[in-house]
Amino acid sequence: MESCLAVVCGAAGSEVFLTFPFIIVYILLHCQKIKIMGHKIKIQRVERGTTKSYYVNFPAALAEATQIEKGEELEWLMEDKNTFILRRVTPKKSALRRGKGLT
Repeated sequence: MESCLAVVCGAAGSEVFLTFPFIIVYILLHCQKIKIMGHKIKIQRVERGTTKSYYVNFPAALAEATQIEKGEELEWLMEDKNTFILRRVTPKKSALRRGKGLT
């Protein structure tokens, strides 16, 4: 199997060759740095008499990773027709201080 290479301009106009695995690792690290994470869900519609409700299931893995607790208040924000943001009413303190690592 042949290696895939990309050529980019380095310092002072020199060419730098990047291998495909390097590019993939860079993309993965970049995505982690900007904290991209997603879970697909389906909206459920329930009709009872004259009322109808829509339900969203919150994935257990996401709830555990973010330490969501039973009864905790969250609020929906609508950025536009395609983007909904769910956030805590009372934010939790971060385990890491901003700009500091785990050390």
